[in-house]
Amino acid sequence: MSSFFRRPARSSTDPSSRSSSSSSGDRAPEGERPSDFPARSTGRRGRKLLDSEQALYDYAVGVLGRSMRTEAELRRLMRQRVEDAAAAEPLFAAVIARLRSHQYLSDVRYAASFASLRRDGRKLGPRRIAQDLRQKGVAADIIAQEVSNAFAETDELSQARAFLAKKRVTLPERGDERGKARVLRMLVRAGFSPSIGYRILSSGPMDDADLSDS
Repeated sequence: MSSFFRRPARSSTDPSSRSSSSSSGDRAPEGERPSDFPARSTGRRGRKLLDSEQALYDYAVGVLGRSMRTEAELRRLMRQRVEDAAAAEPLFAAVIARLRSHQYLSDVRYAASFASLRRDGRKLGPRRIAQDLRQKGVAADIIAQEVSNAFAETDELSQARAFLAKKRVTLPERGDERGKARVLRMLVRAGFSPSIGYRILSSGPMDDADLSDS
């Protein structure tokens, strides 16, 4: 009786049988599934590589339309969009020259804007701003001029007090040498000279109210 209800065996002509056998025959080895073989990209992160001056120029205009960049930053970005960066150096130079001529790219303008924003927004000192501009590839003479311009009417002592107020730092007690060292390191990292730090620390906690007035 039970044999009457037995499931009939699949024949060799059964389409599902052929599909099963063929798929097992074509199956990738363990650990090598199709997802392990991504499509070959044309560039880093699958971005299309650029191979002409006009294509690079259009790309650079788009980048600058989103945010200001230094020449060094823009050159670094363009290098990531070509097959052979060394061979494309003449194209980079031509693109940068065109951008300069159209006033789309200016390290002087960038440095001036950067210095003003960091001075007013983050209350940083001139040394930190100069350091950040160097890391962005701005020339030393441009940095010196624009940072000097930005701080021409700013008292560094007042700026340091404003920085501490922004960070809500309370001056340590006179005998707290560890606390004084911590505040001094913070000021130096923010771009202020050690002498400015010593002047603030020597004033003691009685002048904390001055911090919020700056």
